[in-house]
Amino acid sequence: PRKLLPDATLKADRIRALDADVTFSAASVRDAVLPLRSGSAHIRLKNGILTADPVAFELPQGRIAGSARLDARQDLPVTAVDLRLTNARLQDFVPAARAGQALAGGLVARVRLSGAGESVHRAASNASGDVTVVIPSGEIRKAFAELLGVNVTRGLGLLLSKNEDKTSIRCGVAHFKATGGVLRADTFVLDTGPVLATGSGTIDLG
Repeated sequence: PRKLLPDATLKADRIRALDADVTFSAASVRDAVLPLRSGSAHIRLKNGILTADPVAFELPQGRIAGSARLDARQDLPVTAVDLRLTNARLQDFVPAARAGQALAGGLVARVRLSGAGESVHRAASNASGDVTVVIPSGEIRKAFAELLGVNVTRGLGLLLSKNEDKTSIRCGVAHFKATGGVLRADTFVLDTGPVLATGSGTIDLG
C-alpha cells in the first residue's frame, strides 16, 4: 500500500559527492496521495546540504508552499521542513466530506518538523516540531454536530431520518507538538452552531 510519506532510502554518500542547482516544474501530477495538480521547486545541493527553497504544490483550490532542507554531511541525514497550506478546502482532504458533503469549509495549516533518518518516512518517525491546522469557517452536517455534544439522542435521530441540514462551523483549531515522531494535540477546538467541541489525540508518524 502507498505510504503518505515515502520510504525510499537516501544515499548520503552520493549527495555529498555532487553539487547542483536545479529548477524543477511539473505541469501536472497524477496518482498522488494528496490532491496535487502541479508543483515546482528550486533545488540547490552543495557540500552535502540539499535545500528546496521555494517548493510549491498547487491543489484544486489552494496551495502548499515553503522550504525543505536535507543535511547529509553525516551518515544519518537530517531533514527539516517548513510548509504552509493556504486557501485550501476541507472537503479535498476528508474522504467522507467528498462523498456526502457532510463537512465543508476553508483550511489553512503550517507544518514545521525536523528529524534524522535515511528516508522521509524514517525521519518523520522520530521528528520534533509542531503542526497547526485551522478551519476559519465552514459548515458541518447538523447531525454530526449534535453527536459531538451531549445531545446524542437528537444527533442519532437526525442521522436515522437522513436529515441533510447543515450548521455553521464558526472556527476550528488544532495544534500538535511533535516529539519522537508522535504528534500530540495540546489544543483541539471545533466551534459549531449547536456545540463547542474540545478534544485531544495523537498521530504517530511512524
